[in-house]
Amino acid sequence: MIKNYEKQKYSEKEWANFFSQWLNSELGSDYEPFANKVEKSIVDIFLKSPSKKFPKLRLQLTSGEPQIEYRYSAMMRKRPYSEREAISQNNNIADIDNAIFHKTKQSIEKYGESETSSTILLVHGLLMEPHGENWFTDEFIEKHQQNSFAGIYYIRPFQEKVKQIKVPIIIKNLVR
Repeated sequence: MIKNYEKQKYSEKEWANFFSQWLNSELGSDYEPFANKVEKSIVDIFLKSPSKKFPKLRLQLTSGEPQIEYRYSAMMRKRPYSEREAISQNNNIADIDNAIFHKTKQSIEKYGESETSSTILLVHGLLMEPHGENWFTDEFIEKHQQNSFAGIYYIRPFQEKVKQIKVPIIIKNLVR
């Protein structure tokens, strides 16, 4: 039987894989995700460059939609997500905003400002159109520019039957 911790690490690595694929296509890098083996750390996943041409990146992951924290595991096993399941999600931009705020506050209190400022926050979820990018207004993005995390990205998996939104949505870009 797989323990919850192992399920969580597997899921975090899969979300980080989505992000690293995008980052590699944007930067021409060769990042691969590796789970952090230290439980009590701000870092959930490291992105490492096998060629060593790119610096190691530190990722903290959190769900922007708490009601689906483990529900996405079926998708990670390549089981298609039906449109009905996707539409039934109670997606809310306030959940994403709160996730960013609370994860930032918690990370600073627990690990300090310097640890937070050298870590990228990946907020994952299933936010769908018609809401999608329309919810990530200039005001929402601007609000998070002074956040302590080095970068903040909203990521969601690829779903063929549902209209795609940009993966990821850049809330605070690591690369400026």
